[in-house]
Amino acid sequence: MIKKNLMWVGALLPENIARDMVTICKEENHSVHLSEDMFTYPLYVSLNESFMTDNYDTTHQAILDFIHTHGPITCHMETPAQNTRRVYLPVTPTGDIITWHNEFDQLLDHLDIDIDDYDRHYDPHVTLFRGARRLQCIEMQRLLFTRIPAMDLTLNRFVIEASHHEDEYITL
Repeated sequence: MIKKNLMWVGALLPENIARDMVTICKEENHSVHLSEDMFTYPLYVSLNESFMTDNYDTTHQAILDFIHTHGPITCHMETPAQNTRRVYLPVTPTGDIITWHNEFDQLLDHLDIDIDDYDRHYDPHVTLFRGARRLQCIEMQRLLFTRIPAMDLTLNRFVIEASHHEDEYITL
């Protein structure tokens, strides 16, 4: 029996920026009291919605090749936002991000990954906290809003995750 793998790709924030954000989030969390397991780390820009594949080796190699030919990428990260259950940093879908999305969608199509297994209109973002109650998200976003500015980034470190394999980190 072939195991299906749930996969996704992310671009890690630069180490110094990620470290500063982690420090800020932990400092502000002293007043909100979110559980440590709600904090998302490492910090990365979600570059696609997760998708299922039953051919891990071929899909994995194609994604590796894609990353090496389509990175690094630049993007603009916005100030913290929140919705019902998370606090996150929206990433403006312009320039490199749009090109990356469009060409990654073509790659998935070429690999015969069922279109229902991923979302073509997925918005890139960086999740800071996941699973909090709505009022906690509102309070955390309010606290982080003045401490984490919008910024332009160049992303040259990527992660490939798969449900039945270890995470793989790639630096260009």
